[in-house]
Amino acid sequence: MSFKSRLVLFTSLWFLLVSVVIAYTYNWQKETIEQRTKQSLHKELAVHMRDDNPLMIGTDYNPKALKSIFHTLMLIGPDFDIYFLDSQGNITTHAAPEGTVLASQIDLAPIRQFLNDEPYPILGEDPINPDSRKVFSVAAIEELGSTVGYLYVLIGSNRHTVIANSQVDTPYMALAGLMLISILGFAIGAYLLVKRSLLNPIEAVTNKLQQQAEQDFRLDPNFIHQVPELVPIARSYQLMAKHIQQQFLQLEYQSSHRRQSLLQLSHDLKTPLSSVLGYLGRVD
Repeated sequence: MSFKSRLVLFTSLWFLLVSVVIAYTYNWQKETIEQRTKQSLHKELAVHMRDDNPLMIGTDYNPKALKSIFHTLMLIGPDFDIYFLDSQGNITTHAAPEGTVLASQIDLAPIRQFLNDEPYPILGEDPINPDSRKVFSVAAIEELGSTVGYLYVLIGSNRHTVIANSQVDTPYMALAGLMLISILGFAIGAYLLVKRSLLNPIEAVTNKLQQQAEQDFRLDPNFIHQVPELVPIARSYQLMAKHIQQQFLQLEYQSSHRRQSLLQLSHDLKTPLSSVLGYLGRVD
């Protein structure tokens, strides 16, 4: 894979990862703030419902009080689910539609956290969907100084969740598409910037060195200033080329000196040899 392809791929993957992390963090923060706000606004809801009418007659619930609470539920809207729990968290009465499958018991740990005024949001179990947790309001029901049960009000009913989930796909798809286009646009822009500022200058330096290598490494004086982004590299190449050129000149000088020495030696040997040959000819 070429450097260009790796650059585009790495940039795209990096920004995709960053976008996913940012989107997840934003969504988590938004949901947490929304839950904290809802729970703070409806903190006293269960207490007000409990105090409107006596909920207990002896050890049993007051039917009139239950009717009043369910009527109140109809008035405030379908965004709340009401459950009556005993002291162990078992569901004894509820306002869910007939035929709804419910969990038989609620975990009391979040309820105790709520009653102890621990920081919000505090998420409790949803009997209709045990795998999810929601913010709630709760009030303890006391008789003779002991807690006999709880009025447990979920904020954001199951119907609210179903409707919200059905409406969330369209904006998220549009946001995901916009994010993808932005990532690709940034990756292409980064590639073009790097290509113009780095890749093209490197190619220019490479071509220049190749041309000069064919000319015994004779570099132009302005070679360093041809590519401002690569001045340190160009300066190093120029020093190397000067050193190589000096070595070429030394080799040429040594070769020329060797030829001259051989010619001189040949001349020096040729003159005595001619004299000897002439003398031998006269002797004969």
